Amino acid sequence: MIYRSTTDKNLNSINQMKKLFLLLFAAFLGFGLHAQDAEKDLKSAKKLLASYKLDNEKTDDLAEAGGLAENVLKDNTLGSDYKAVAVAAEIYENQMTSDQAKLQFEQIQEPRFPMAASKAYMAYKKAFSVAEKKFQTKEALDGIAKTALFLNNIGFNKYEAGDPAAALTYFEQYLEADKMLKDNGNEGLLTTDSLYQNQLFISSAMATSSEQTEKAEMYLNQLVELDYQDPLVYANLYALYQEKDKEKAITYLNQGREAFPDDVNLLFSEINYYLSEGRLEELIDKLKAAIAAEPENASVRSTLGSVYDQLYQQANAAGNQEDADKYFKESEMAYAEALKLDPDASEVNYSLGALYYNRAVIYINEMNELAEDYSKEGTKKYEAKKTQAMAEFDRALPYFTKAYEANKEDRNTLIALKEIYARKDMFDKSNEMKAQLEAIGG
Repeated sequence: MIYRSTTDKNLNSINQMKKLFLLLFAAFLGFGLHAQDAEKDLKSAKKLLASYKLDNEKTDDLAEAGGLAENVLKDNTLGSDYKAVAVAAEIYENQMTSDQAKLQFEQIQEPRFPMAASKAYMAYKKAFSVAEKKFQTKEALDGIAKTALFLNNIGFNKYEAGDPAAALTYFEQYLEADKMLKDNGNEGLLTTDSLYQNQLFISSAMATSSEQTEKAEMYLNQLVELDYQDPLVYANLYALYQEKDKEKAITYLNQGREAFPDDVNLLFSEINYYLSEGRLEELIDKLKAAIAAEPENASVRSTLGSVYDQLYQQANAAGNQEDADKYFKESEMAYAEALKLDPDASEVNYSLGALYYNRAVIYINEMNELAEDYSKEGTKKYEAKKTQAMAEFDRALPYFTKAYEANKEDRNTLIALKEIYARKDMFDKSNEMKAQLEAIGG
């Protein structure tokens, strides 16, 4: 076994201490170099900004200054120094105003510094957070107020360009800037309750459009608390909660209908809700109200026809012939009125054809029950049911034909036409429908 001497052990400890010292020195040196680089970047950025201010055409200098400003803001020391952060904010503000001026005079078609307004706002916000003197706080707030106006305009431009997510980012910064100004004794940007509520509503719309549901709910609920007078608030809340919290959704829908009884959007939301719940009897008055509100809307009349059709089938199944006949006539009339407004509506043509067809099937079933009765009276009843059935098939045929012309691959229309043609001994036409059914896998 080999033993180390005490001297060897001491030398080893000294060597380890040297290595540790060198590592610490290197880290310190690196930190010092980084700090020096940031200071260097700050000086260069100031010179480039001054160069641009002397000649506004030197946007390359402004662009380079912006890159250096990012390094300054990321530096641990300078990023917390008001003067350094204020320089960065001023650079971004100049980028922002440069773009605005050139766009206004059509010297450029697209902004050279598209993020400048947002960067300027964030830099002034940081400057505010590190300000130590009263005049620094005032300068930072003034900068926030100036840049925020650009934020709102850019938000609307993003909205018009079809980018609601980007628009929301700018609108939220605008709302935040307004709050900062007001919280610090300034007038703010949204100087009236109406302007503030409108900004919340616009933000809720952008959040809804970009499917940011949590933000949409937050803004919409704020608007409800503020009693904002727009029925879309309740319609949008109903739509947002419809899947995940039906009870809450209905609460908002009812509040909206109570506050805005004449609003058509809320009325249609209510109609769709009652349809989904199968509350047919209650739907009739609501659909009639919708027809009164939009007399040229064929879809509402068609929906009323469908409701009466379902009630007709229920009454018929229950053996309540009086109600069945009443609902049948109401359904027939509603569908007919819808077709007056839109004669080529394939779904309405199909629905009216199906109304007649389904009654024909009832007569066919009743006829089949009489098939074994060969008495004179039985034969007479059989022929009467057959006549009734054929009359209903004849009434259904032109509507199914119209629906077929609009969509020759609808399976239900082809089945109905195949059956009607066969009943009328029009076997060539029936076989044609059969071949088309087979072609689409029917």
